[in-house]
Amino acid sequence: MAGESVLRDLPPAAVLTALGGVEAAGSGPRRRHRRWHVAEHRGVAVRMDDWVWCCESCSVAGRGAIDLVRHVRHVGIGEACAWLRRLPEACAAAGVDHPRTHFPSRRGCGGGAPASPPPPPAPAAWGDARAYLLRRGVAAALVDAAHGAGAVYAVVPHGWTNVAFPLRGGGLAVRGIGASTYRRMYAPAGCWCWRRAPGRVVVVAESAIDALAYLGLYPDVSAAVATCGDAALKQAPSVMRELLPDGGVMMLAQDADDAGERQAEYVAAALASGGIEARRHRPPDGAKDWADLSANLPTASR
Repeated sequence: MAGESVLRDLPPAAVLTALGGVEAAGSGPRRRHRRWHVAEHRGVAVRMDDWVWCCESCSVAGRGAIDLVRHVRHVGIGEACAWLRRLPEACAAAGVDHPRTHFPSRRGCGGGAPASPPPPPAPAAWGDARAYLLRRGVAAALVDAAHGAGAVYAVVPHGWTNVAFPLRGGGLAVRGIGASTYRRMYAPAGCWCWRRAPGRVVVVAESAIDALAYLGLYPDVSAAVATCGDAALKQAPSVMRELLPDGGVMMLAQDADDAGERQAEYVAAALASGGIEARRHRPPDGAKDWADLSANLPTASR
């Protein structure tokens, strides 16, 4: 199954055509910026090389195929991803046969060009990335400490500021800092981890932002791990064992949804086989994840 990072980078022309779009007069394949009419959305301008788009009729902008499908079809992220996975381009990226002809993805899937290397750190843009993390509920002192340790920094691919989390093995998890849901994983897939101090309690969450938010809420937790999706899930237990001293405890802080429960069960079983204690710590009722809780509540208690 194609992951979100692949879905976001599916070829723009293929996605727009599948949405029923018609290219506007004067637009053409040799242009960097092309305009499409998609249902009631007249004048959807798309920058073809980096998937930045703007719906002129609605004054709404975004980046990537998922954002555009959500806007045009008026659906949530889950339904948008499900719709995109039915396209032949997504099937090709996931290695699934589809009866229709497909176009190769920009990401190097299905015979396309090789994936691009991760963008380098951009120190001048750190202020904007830092402000985003504070808005997401991560404590300022924690953000600064993690940044000082190289566990989080800013990148500016294609002129857009993003927050980046370096992964075990050399990969990079990148996330947009605006209203866009843009995310991208640069290979190789891996876990994000950071030890802030010696200790006997380590937390694992699905995203690095959730893990940082949890650290801010619970000062007795010494280190954090984020699986950053399921691609690196098999790597996670070995990373956790490195961070846990003898007799340590792993707090399972995955999201409060079915996917979070499944991941927590997998990690707990993997750790139990190595004799490590794991405790499930769901976000309280009303909060989807720990960043959501931290951003919306002044205090939190166990």
